Amino acid sequence: RFSLPVIMLISGLTLISAETALFLAFEERRAIDMVMDRAERDGERLTRMAGQFLTAGDHTALARELEATRREPGLRKVEVGRMNERTIQQSQIVHSESGSEIIGSFPLPDAQPPQMLTMQFDLAAPLADARGVAWMQALISASVLGLGSLLLWIALDSTIAKLAERIVEGARAMAAGTVPGPPIGGEDELAQIDHALRDAHALIHQQAQDLQTRAELLEERTRERSRLEQEIIQISEREQRRIGQD
Repeated sequence: RFSLPVIMLISGLTLISAETALFLAFEERRAIDMVMDRAERDGERLTRMAGQFLTAGDHTALARELEATRREPGLRKVEVGRMNERTIQQSQIVHSESGSEIIGSFPLPDAQPPQMLTMQFDLAAPLADARGVAWMQALISASVLGLGSLLLWIALDSTIAKLAERIVEGARAMAAGTVPGPPIGGEDELAQIDHALRDAHALIHQQAQDLQTRAELLEERTRERSRLEQEIIQISEREQRRIGQD
């Protein structure tokens, strides 16, 4: 009743650890993909709007739109700058070297001089949320596993262990020659063991009674034989005395 719940708990925790590692990697990848999708959508939207504002020469509206975009959660920086010779000529969304942000670069169409929209998205919060979800699932699974192990121990202690104790007590009572308790009901393995022990004890007890009966009969025959021998001796002595008197 102790080893089985402990084995179940250790095995379950090992599986939960492996599952949590896989789920955490999946959640982190999903969080990164969601930020990249957002960067692509916001970048395309702002690129179109910035191109329209620059074409119309409305720099105030462009600055106002960029300022409103900066207030969005998870966005570290958004700015429009001039392109140089080393700047890429097409849209690109990459992971930063630190791994803590997503950087999107979007050339503005028809902008003179050539300009580029740059956006930096924070990955710390999405990754923290993904880790929180993974650890919460692991905690729930571990709690359910611990509760299941405890219930298994209680079930084993209140059923199988108690029945096993009754079998042991019955076996000791039969070995001591006293009357054992009532038999275990049911058709399970423990009940069959109890019935087999009682049948074996009854058979041994019957064989012992048969041996005792045979021993008593043998002893009775031995006493009868001794009595007959004594009678024969006495008769022989009487005959000898009678012959002597004659």
